[in-house]
Amino acid sequence: MNQQRNGHDRVAVVTGASQGIGQAFAVRLAETGRRVVLADITDTSETEKLARHAGAEVLSVHTDVSDEQSVAHLRRQVEGTFGGTDILVNNAGTAAVQAFEDTTLEQWRRMMAINLDSMFLTCQAFLPGMRERGWGRVVNMSSNTLDLHLPWGGAHYIASKGGIVGLTRALASEYGPFGITVNAIAPGLVRRAAVRRRHELACRGTAHQASRAAGRPRRDTLVPGIGRRGVHDCSDAHRRRRDRPVAHRQSRRCPGPARPDRRGADR
Repeated sequence: MNQQRNGHDRVAVVTGASQGIGQAFAVRLAETGRRVVLADITDTSETEKLARHAGAEVLSVHTDVSDEQSVAHLRRQVEGTFGGTDILVNNAGTAAVQAFEDTTLEQWRRMMAINLDSMFLTCQAFLPGMRERGWGRVVNMSSNTLDLHLPWGGAHYIASKGGIVGLTRALASEYGPFGITVNAIAPGLVRRAAVRRRHELACRGTAHQASRAAGRPRRDTLVPGIGRRGVHDCSDAHRRRRDRPVAHRQSRRCPGPARPDRRGADR
């Protein structure tokens, strides 16, 4: 049954909406007339204030995206308030820089649960309704670390982000015929408080050179800029080409460390 809603009736769920990229998405969606659902395990009051100021209807739901029951509660709250979801922005996640040999199985599983399992749960919760209405937009947040040389670790983080790309491609192919697009965005470092604090701390200790190699966030990785570009993937203007079922798009990234020079390596 096709029950498409027009742009101003559409409902957008944004996970990890309390700050950073998630907040930028939520505010931009509010500015473009969508009704916005803020899902986060931390306080979303600041984002809610900004979205209401933009004139949007807002629902905040305390959500642990790695927990099946919590995501089911989120779906019930959205359906009870707005009748369903048209747009899903899977932004919630965590990050860690850690040597592979120092990574425990518990840490590995926690990273996968928050970054990858969460998208499995939210997509399973909201894609059926999108298919029933014949329209939907899903945006998954990956990372540009998939294409960087990072000698200081983080294998569990990078693996989780690579899994997001695979999940995105599979869902784009499966749900494309039902008027649903599924895309991934791969941002680099962005200018937000947590990144600035980590950079300052790293520069005080032995990680100074690694931090310099990672680079500071560039002007084009300002958080609102990613929100503006990403919201295009949530619009009617975005169309799926059958020969390209998904876009794995990177923001222009910060300067990374140079690739190792292999010349003469075998001599």
